[in-house]
Amino acid sequence: MTGWETESIPGITEPEPTESGPAATTESAESEVGSGAEETPAPEGPLEAGGALGAIKRGIASLRDRSYDIAAGEQPAPITVEPTYRRGRTSVARAPGGGRRPAVSPPVGRVPGPGPTGPSTPPSEVTTAVWERDGAVMVQVLGGTFRMGSTTGDESEGPVREVSIDTFWIDRTEVTNEQYKKFVDATGRPVPYVAESWAKPYNWDRAARTYPDGKGNHPVVLVSWDEAAAYALWAGKRLPTEAEWEYAARGPGSRTYPWGNAWDASRCNWLSDALVEGLAPVGSYPSGASWCGALDMAGNVWEWCADWFAPDAYSAAARRNPSGPVTGRYRVLRGGSWGSPADLCRSSARAFRPPYARSDAAGFRCAADRLPSS
Repeated sequence: MTGWETESIPGITEPEPTESGPAATTESAESEVGSGAEETPAPEGPLEAGGALGAIKRGIASLRDRSYDIAAGEQPAPITVEPTYRRGRTSVARAPGGGRRPAVSPPVGRVPGPGPTGPSTPPSEVTTAVWERDGAVMVQVLGGTFRMGSTTGDESEGPVREVSIDTFWIDRTEVTNEQYKKFVDATGRPVPYVAESWAKPYNWDRAARTYPDGKGNHPVVLVSWDEAAAYALWAGKRLPTEAEWEYAARGPGSRTYPWGNAWDASRCNWLSDALVEGLAPVGSYPSGASWCGALDMAGNVWEWCADWFAPDAYSAAARRNPSGPVTGRYRVLRGGSWGSPADLCRSSARAFRPPYARSDAAGFRCAADRLPSS
């Protein structure tokens, strides 16, 4: 079961949109981390369709019982969660505009994916370096051009366009509990903890200020976007933009999945992985590596990106190093999680949540323009 600390639950409130940009500065990251103290109630009612550009939110890890939500609408707007996928049976979801459509069970095994052909083997040459502050291994992502988005996914994944990205570095895996402990020890910030039953396996010991036994090499979860941005700032890095994240996953060949264009259930930790029930240690699926050597970019945990979410963001975005809308209500997540069906593990799939939300299926990795010595 996956869960979110806040999402369409009676009594949960949401703060007003902030004016900080997609890649927070020192001041904005600090202020947003503390913004949860003053919240205004979210309006009631369903998330309504916003015309042709209404976003289809394909659930990120639901609140209960491995369900996934589909909703549509413009932001800011209230959200109503309605189950669509449930393990072992077919359910029905409400489509945008109030219609109904069947929700199919996620595919098992190998399923052909659309798009250009590309190799389905791990990269043979990867440039790595260790980032001293947090000890993370980073991989170099050589600059280039790729086709960002998808014509087969949700409306918010289009229009497909060519985007150019400058060379940058990205963490090879998600930030681990062990790395995050260095951050909370150095800064005195609260440890990851959510007072919900679904969070118990992942909650840290608040008295000892440490992660669950034996989970040091697992991705840190139960962290909000605000906390992820604060960690990146402390480490001297930043969160990757949505475009950088997708480029690191897909490469110049614009692969459907990090490893290629054919779905392969053995290459990531996803909903129907019978061997893993919950999080897996980072790097557990080396055959799922992307073209630049980044691991776990499909499944395991959703990853916070720097950008604010907008359903029509691609229509007006820059073609070189786009950084997303200037402001918004929700932040972007990418990659799918251990509770995601195959469709949400596509490298172009987009999801969003409020920047203060926490989940047992969401973590992050960091990026940097260059190494400190370069």
